[in-house]
Amino acid sequence: GIAGTILDSVGNPVAGVTVKISTGTKVLGIVTTDEDGWYQFVYKYTGKATNFTVEASYGTWTQTKQVTLKSNGYVEVDFTIPRPA
Repeated sequence: GIAGTILDSVGNPVAGVTVKISTGTKVLGIVTTDEDGWYQFVYKYTGKATNFTVEASYGTWTQTKQVTLKSNGYVEVDFTIPRPA
């Protein structure tokens, strides 16, 4: 699966961030961070190593990262968002 934390620029967890997981044009799932800034997408992938896109968005901020997930693997993808004004 894919999981991680989302913190602001001073290290505080950010709750309510939407995280979209996709491969190619197929969206596999959408999850939201909890009060600790943690998200987890439970997904058992079997097959060749494949690229996945992890997109985090909060208000007008959006960031995308590409990761490679291997069969029966796990990837941690963390984000840092600008500190809210």
